[in-house]
Amino acid sequence: MNVEQVTKKQIEDTRMAISQSPLLRLAGLGDLMDRFVRIKLKKRINWVKVLALISLILAGGVMTPGQMAKWLLRPKDHVTRLLDRLAKDGLVTRYRKGKDRRNVEIRLTPSGLRFLGKILIQMKKEETPLESYLGDGDFDLFQRLLKTFRHNLVKELTDRL
Repeated sequence: MNVEQVTKKQIEDTRMAISQSPLLRLAGLGDLMDRFVRIKLKKRINWVKVLALISLILAGGVMTPGQMAKWLLRPKDHVTRLLDRLAKDGLVTRYRKGKDRRNVEIRLTPSGLRFLGKILIQMKKEETPLESYLGDGDFDLFQRLLKTFRHNLVKELTDRL
């Protein structure tokens, strides 16, 4: 039986390609941050659920499902299922505007605000050590760069939807 073997050069070339990929590093950082939060908060955070509540806060507590889908960069059917779960958990309510069943507003409930508040308190406790992972002033620069990066990435994705 002739078994083809991977050479050390092939391994090294692939390792080099991996180390030079910004997308892989960013994806790895995203996964690492998710693990950090799970370990520190001792539970799994449903980020889409939290981001949906954040989108409501940023919109003043009320938005349409279509607006949320745009903000979350998710298909409308995905957002409909998400809103079903949030409503079932008492975190949001749906209000019909007028007689048209399609004209719906999503509103944050007091329970939704409390839930998000607890998440924010837990996260605040874990943010201080993060700043120490970079030098003085570098964390602020890092945050500004991430904000710019996120803005441009969202614009790119929104333009493609």
